[in-house]
Amino acid sequence: MLSFRTELEGIPETVQELVLAAEERYWEAYELLVQARDFAAIYLSGYCAEMLLKTATFRFDGALPGDLVEPRLGPAKTFGKAKFPTIGHESYHSLIFWSELLLSKRSDAGRPLSADLLTDLRLRVNRMYQSWWVSMRYRTAGSIVASPQPVALTILADVDWLLKHHSELWS
Repeated sequence: MLSFRTELEGIPETVQELVLAAEERYWEAYELLVQARDFAAIYLSGYCAEMLLKTATFRFDGALPGDLVEPRLGPAKTFGKAKFPTIGHESYHSLIFWSELLLSKRSDAGRPLSADLLTDLRLRVNRMYQSWWVSMRYRTAGSIVASPQPVALTILADVDWLLKHHSELWS
């Protein structure tokens, strides 16, 4: 019998797999929010945003749904260091990094986002960045004084926006 880890490691991490995972994590985050597990909802929501920004960037770069993710990470890091060296990739988890990478690639290709879409994307990514980072997994909800519920509602709404506009970001 295969272990759960062995089984999952056997599934290639493709662009489409990330999109599907983002959709699953979104609904799991929504369910956590319904259960008043706000901190966990924020954490999963941030992962959704990360996957959606990554895949939008990869798709804009010409990746097909079945293309592997891993070979695209190194070139993304190299491009980012050259274009915006002050923005760290945070082990490939930074929402700002992926957003700026996508916007920079679109600009270089002469295909910038519409002004409205650009404004919405920047607003939402910056807001999510203020509330989510991958290392929050090492924190407890008891570590913070403020109620995380308003943040959870907002970040889930921002991820919902990313889901609805995902194809517009890369097409």
